[in-house]
Amino acid sequence: MDIEKPQQIMLSTGLRARFTSYEPAQEEELAASESNPGTGLLRRLRNHISTIGGTEIFVLKFVRLNVVLGLYALVSFTALKNGWAWIDLPSVLTMGFASVLAFFNVFAPAAIGRVASLHLTLVTCTLFAVYAYRDIWPLMTFTLEPEDKGQGRILWAKIAFAAFAGVVGPLFEPYAYIPLDPKNPSPVPNPEQTASIISFLFFSFLDPIIWLAYRVPHLSLDQLPPMCDYDYAKNLIKWSYPRLDLFAGAQEGNLFIGLVKVFRWPLFYQVVLLVLMAFIKLATPIGTNRLLNYLEQGGEGALVKPWVWIICIATGPLINTILFQLYNHVSAASLVRLESIITSLVFDHALRIRLKAEVSDAYPAPAVEENPSVPFSDAGSPDSGSTSAEDDDEREDSSAAHSRSTTLASTSTTATKTPAAKEGTKEIEKGPKAKGDNLIGKINNLVTSDLSNITAGRDFLYLWISAPLRVVLSMLFLYVILGWSAFVGLAVMVSLFPVPAWVASLMRVTQKQKMKATDGRVQNVTESE
Repeated sequence: MDIEKPQQIMLSTGLRARFTSYEPAQEEELAASESNPGTGLLRRLRNHISTIGGTEIFVLKFVRLNVVLGLYALVSFTALKNGWAWIDLPSVLTMGFASVLAFFNVFAPAAIGRVASLHLTLVTCTLFAVYAYRDIWPLMTFTLEPEDKGQGRILWAKIAFAAFAGVVGPLFEPYAYIPLDPKNPSPVPNPEQTASIISFLFFSFLDPIIWLAYRVPHLSLDQLPPMCDYDYAKNLIKWSYPRLDLFAGAQEGNLFIGLVKVFRWPLFYQVVLLVLMAFIKLATPIGTNRLLNYLEQGGEGALVKPWVWIICIATGPLINTILFQLYNHVSAASLVRLESIITSLVFDHALRIRLKAEVSDAYPAPAVEENPSVPFSDAGSPDSGSTSAEDDDEREDSSAAHSRSTTLASTSTTATKTPAAKEGTKEIEKGPKAKGDNLIGKINNLVTSDLSNITAGRDFLYLWISAPLRVVLSMLFLYVILGWSAFVGLAVMVSLFPVPAWVASLMRVTQKQKMKATDGRVQNVTESE
């Protein structure tokens, strides 16, 4: 028993150290916390606040929790006042679920809290949309009235709470840093990874670095924000190679399909942004048309109040600009990652190539005609053999004699090359250039100019999605205003569609010839170095 007791003590100490974050040097502090439960609770709360991103995030989450609980109380009070009518039960159940999500958003770990925050935002934003349709939209019209105006001030309190919990709170709440690799987190996360939605939309998370660059004469590299951990080269390789590199398990197929699979989420975001931009682009024309129609008719038969169209005219370009800059951000980030991935792929495959001299197997070495008048080697003659037998000291210099004989033989061989051998040498010298392999030049161009041409087509969604959608929406708008004459302009546009394609084909031929010349030029420069 005396032998087992120290083992039990060591085991209990190891388990306690494993499941707590205390060091052995903090044993007295641990004992004090165990004797005082309040101190341990405060320490856990401080640790939790640090893990979710700091005091600012915790305070905003806690305020949002109180707002959701207040909205739940107002909804329950309204249902109780109406005798628990069936029309009030969905709101009560929804807010009960939202209260549970708000509790997890505050007190759960960062990863679980982020998921709970997303669901809480969806639930409360949907509730706010219902209130907006029932009670805010009628205020924008001349004929409709709010559906719940009988609730009085309680209605506007519920709308304000729902707007804060579903719209304002999520827009201004920063995010906690969750490392891509929990074993290797970034010491200092990039501000982009913790910025709130409103800060990300207006790029205000870059304000500190901009003001710093304004105050100092030179901004050093160490003063720039650190790179996001998901943009590290090792993480990009781990993320993309299974779908692009055959040696990493990718399936054979078109490289474009593999890139689409790798960048499927950025492409999805770009599609959504382009669709929204296409619709919001019409906000200003529609607002102008409806406002002019209201002025022309003197307000007779109008449904929507004129101040609504004025807001559309003012906010339409603003929202479109924000969406366009967000699209540019997603597109530029995908561009940089694509360049890194393709460059890594090219160099990895280049390292697998067995580099030889630029002499092809199709050009064999020239034939050499031996000169019969010159002996193969002085050491191989009978005289040299007898001399070696008579004088044993000459054996020490046998290696030197063999070297001299070899040099003599090679000299005589070079001096007796036939004209056919010289012609073969000339053919070898111009063989690679005539063949046009230029392997090194192709590799260099592939990671420079060719890669730039590939990434220049990152806005292909504009041609496939945005342009057709905008044409359709514009034609519908013009048809409503002008009638059948709008289709005349459409016919002219369709008839001129082949012209850009014809010009592009001519440019393609010229570009192909240019790149061939560039490959050869880079090859010559590389060989000269």
